[in-house]
Amino acid sequence: MKYSFTLLAAFCCNFFFSPVQAQLLPGDILFTGYNSVDNTVNGPTLNDDFSFIALRTIPVGTKIMFTDFGWASDVGKFQSIDPCGASSGAYSDGAIEWTATVEVKYGTQVRIRCRVDLQATTGTVLGVINGISVPTDYISFVTGGDQIFAFQGPITAPTSIIAGLGMNGPWDATLGNCEFNASRSAVPPAIASFAFAIVPEVNNARLKAGISITGNATTDRATINNLANWEFDETNALAIPSTLTLLPANFLSFSGEPGAGIVKLQWKTGAEQNVKDYRIERSANGSEWQEIGTVPATGSGVYTWSGAAVSGRFNYRIVAVDFDTRVRYSQIITLDPSQKKWQLKVTPNPATDFADISVTSIGQEKITLQLIDMYGKVCWQQQSASNAGVQVIRLQELSGMAKGMYVLQLQSGETGYKQQVKLVKQ
Repeated sequence: MKYSFTLLAAFCCNFFFSPVQAQLLPGDILFTGYNSVDNTVNGPTLNDDFSFIALRTIPVGTKIMFTDFGWASDVGKFQSIDPCGASSGAYSDGAIEWTATVEVKYGTQVRIRCRVDLQATTGTVLGVINGISVPTDYISFVTGGDQIFAFQGPITAPTSIIAGLGMNGPWDATLGNCEFNASRSAVPPAIASFAFAIVPEVNNARLKAGISITGNATTDRATINNLANWEFDETNALAIPSTLTLLPANFLSFSGEPGAGIVKLQWKTGAEQNVKDYRIERSANGSEWQEIGTVPATGSGVYTWSGAAVSGRFNYRIVAVDFDTRVRYSQIITLDPSQKKWQLKVTPNPATDFADISVTSIGQEKITLQLIDMYGKVCWQQQSASNAGVQVIRLQELSGMAKGMYVLQLQSGETGYKQQVKLVKQ
């Protein structure tokens, strides 16, 4: 009886506490870089590597398979080793399995060292299929062209094919299962809209640093799978992944006020589509963030939150979380109770389509913001009631203005104080 009870307890623990294995869809991740040249740029031992970006939140316990086996169009599956007898299929290809050991949020990039000494910057990696040519290798990219795929389920019958990156120029129109090949592939039909090819072939490539990630998956897929946004090196391995810019989406303004033991935050949004709630995050260094509060989405577009203040200078941001687990980020503001002067900042600068104007004030005042061109013409103006603390105002009209140098001017309605910063429109 004791034995039966132990089995039941073990079953209950596994049933209720096993990590969630999320079923991913095509385009839920995309590749952002690879190195076919063995390198120590991204690790201590000679290795090949690649990186991918999450375009949805990936729960703890989610598993993704990766392979450089080509897709055989005649049988509708990945090639294998000796599928039609000796010297058929691929001898130097393999497969690995990555597991998310923490929640991987939208916009997070993961680098995987994939040939030997398997490692990942986030999560764990397990070798599944090693090559025949070199039995110690798993995914060994061929210099001169190869491919990498992400999928779920067994390699013989994937339940979901998520992403593909071709390094060998254009994808092949067809590939026979029996062809002796290690560097060619057709495109699996499931990812016809998301498979991306580096044209012409190059050994090492990555998405350029500073590329903007908006939080809108459709927009971000188009940005990532745009050859103009990549950089290449035929000879030297590249540091991957590049540092990308997570831009706010659908946040019109965000302001904050440090008080006596209390921080007050306010934000306004545009259209709220499928938003579940807003999470308030705080960071001392701008890279490690801690969730400190949650506000349910009501559809009103206007929100406030108050919480206990902490001494010192801290960054704050809002994360909009959709019902489908996708997230969008607000602008970042910095609050410092000891701040005793006006501050006017604008980012990005240079700017193309929009700019975020950050105003730090010492008290409640009426202010006027103006954007002035090189001829002295006021191209944009907005009046606002400024509270103590920081507020961020989005200049959305920038996209319709001519390229060139502008001056952004702040003027206090009470004191007449003026401050100016230069803004370059590209």
